[in-house]
Amino acid sequence: MVAFETPKVEIAFDLAFSVAITPDDVETMAPPGSLLAPFARKLRRFSRFQDRYRARRGRAPGEATGGFHPWDVVAAAYLVDPSLYGDVREVAPRVVGRGVTRFDEASGRARVRMPFSLDVSRFRELMLGRLASTKPG
Repeated sequence: MVAFETPKVEIAFDLAFSVAITPDDVETMAPPGSLLAPFARKLRRFSRFQDRYRARRGRAPGEATGGFHPWDVVAAAYLVDPSLYGDVREVAPRVVGRGVTRFDEASGRARVRMPFSLDVSRFRELMLGRLASTKPG
């Protein structure tokens, strides 16, 4: 039996801050007759709430405004189209405190591949297009 080692890839939480799904985006991704159409009203409301909440709380550097951040979708999109991600480095993650991780590039510890940039316009096109094309049943 031949064993294949799959490279580990870690998608940083921060990459999703560059994407915001706005109430207008909901119209695109949940058109009448789509699988998401029954949830469009709630998605628009959630988008407006998240934008107001994050504005009051304070935004992260480089954080997109106008709606909610699709964290899980940003991570899953790597499986669909890895070319959306750039500045991929091999790093060794190290937790240094509660909620704080450092990424050492010159370390002998376990290493992962990690992208540090995302093509936001292509990601949005992929996500909104795929969701808009889903049909019930």
